[in-house]
Amino acid sequence: VKQPVKLWINAFSKSMMPEKIITRSINNKDVPVFLKRDLTDQIPTLKKQNLRHGEYANKSIQELFDETLIKTSKVKEVNYTRSCFAWNEGNGKFTISELPYPLQLSSVNAILINDVHNDRRPDILLGGNLLDWLPQFSRIDASFGQVLLNKGNRTWDCLTAGESGVNLNGAVKKIMPIKVQGNQQYIFLRNSEV
Repeated sequence: VKQPVKLWINAFSKSMMPEKIITRSINNKDVPVFLKRDLTDQIPTLKKQNLRHGEYANKSIQELFDETLIKTSKVKEVNYTRSCFAWNEGNGKFTISELPYPLQLSSVNAILINDVHNDRRPDILLGGNLLDWLPQFSRIDASFGQVLLNKGNRTWDCLTAGESGVNLNGAVKKIMPIKVQGNQQYIFLRNSEV
């Protein structure tokens, strides 16, 4: 990733407890993703800089904190953001393959592996969406639930809502199989809803 999201870990407020600051790259600068008030509430020493909101919006983490704090920070990078399968090849080796495009449009919160169309191959039902993010992150709500039919050899058919009958709104948190009059059915559980 050319412009990774970074997690900076250090005692930025000079307390004994480490704080975490998430940044994203804007014009090759590591800019905090949290609003000024959120960050100054977390790290009160920033209030001494008396920054206006416009000034804060253009400051990198390197400009907000002294060089020693930046150099001694642990920095973790998010360098892969796709929803994917991780195939265990054994001996600690994994092969990564991306999930189909519709599953890249939102989060994946719930997964159920079950043989949906009785061909003795495990199929996958998925649900997603995150609705309670901070305003600067927006909602992640483009998932309507997906069904992946196993074609074998690590290939999948991603069914449309019309083909699968799955067309959900809301944040799916769990998928459960149930029997209804001897037939296999599925319940997609959402926040305060079914």
